[in-house]
Amino acid sequence: MNASSVRPQTKFAAALVAAGVVSAASIVGVPENRSLPVLNIDVANASVITDALYGLGDAVNGVASGVALTFDGAFSLPFDAFTAIAIAAQNPSLSPNLLSWLVQRYVNPSDDYPWYTYPSEIKYFSIEPLAGLLPYPFGPNATDSGLIINAVNQIADAINGALAGLPSADPGVFATNAFWASDIGRTVVAANLAVTAPVWMLYNTAYYLGYLPADLEATFESAIQNPSEIPGLVSNLVYGLLSPTSGLLGYLLANVSDPFTTLPGPIGELANNTVNAISDTIDNLLSLLPPPISPTPFPSAILADVSVEASSVPDASLAVAGGITVSSLDLVEKKVEATDSTLNTPPAAGDVDPDETPVGDTDAPEVKVDKPVTDTVRSGNKVSPGDKFDNQAKVETVKDDGTAASIPGSDEDAAGDTAGPTGPQGVETGGPVDSDPSEASGAAA
Repeated sequence: MNASSVRPQTKFAAALVAAGVVSAASIVGVPENRSLPVLNIDVANASVITDALYGLGDAVNGVASGVALTFDGAFSLPFDAFTAIAIAAQNPSLSPNLLSWLVQRYVNPSDDYPWYTYPSEIKYFSIEPLAGLLPYPFGPNATDSGLIINAVNQIADAINGALAGLPSADPGVFATNAFWASDIGRTVVAANLAVTAPVWMLYNTAYYLGYLPADLEATFESAIQNPSEIPGLVSNLVYGLLSPTSGLLGYLLANVSDPFTTLPGPIGELANNTVNAISDTIDNLLSLLPPPISPTPFPSAILADVSVEASSVPDASLAVAGGITVSSLDLVEKKVEATDSTLNTPPAAGDVDPDETPVGDTDAPEVKVDKPVTDTVRSGNKVSPGDKFDNQAKVETVKDDGTAASIPGSDEDAAGDTAGPTGPQGVETGGPVDSDPSEASGAAA
């Protein structure tokens, strides 16, 4: 039997260990002087799109308001002239005041004139909102109304000064209000509303379609933030279309029915009962849907710089099953220092400075002193055709130069009128409701 001896291969084993260490070092080692690019990524918040779409809606509303008021004035002039003539025939002493009322109603655009006029409505609902979409100096800034609005106000004040020699319109205003509250006056108002109904139906449709893209985008952004609200968000869109109190269908129903609900006697009563029955039926159907949830779009934000260091690498520790684990690379001459990616992540709730919190929409709608605003994203106010039949004095406010100016129709509630879907001068407060005969459809448009 041949005897043999086995020598331990210690040198070979040591060589394997050393080779493993060197191999691991070659995988993760990066020369210190190697310069890799930094990736700067601009992240645009989706609310930039929403803001632009709401601006588009404001533009559509401004144009539609001007067109609707112009045609409404043209179609209403014969009815207003008949009103003045009918009152003057019963009380000739009021003829100068009625003539002043009629002229001012169709000519005077000044805020200083206290009663309803078509030019002042066009200026307030169309010219000023459209000018507000322009950059300064053409549009307004925080301290100045801008070239266009200032020029329009100067022209309006000049026209008001030229009309200052007319007799007082106040007695004529009071007489027309009393006439419109009578049976014959309500019939005249109903005929006027019937002639102008197509104008306001087109306006309501344009208003709805103008803001629809923004509403859809805001709904999409809100659904991304909180998917559990999707049923309520969809319900909100359905309500915006079909609701008899705040939806497009409700406004169109008011436009069609106002000429009948304004009539005196059994016809007006029957029309009101029919409209209420239709509204109740629609409300009952909508009640089957989830409660509507108003969308909350992403807050407006400036583009955020997100810097990502391309030299970022994983942890240098290597672990291989059944192999050698190297937890330290002290043998490597140039070690790699792992760098974290720089990301603009939102701060914790308690760390947010209130002064630095992003604002969802800086273009808040102009708020009338007596009306709440239900949609703070839309800057454009909604026009109500019934305002012209409720001649209430405008409340004074302050112009940029410190002088007193007036807000159209801002004290109508104080006079006891019933607010429609849009309060006096168009601030949205709800939806079509049964209108007071003297107001004759404050619920349309």
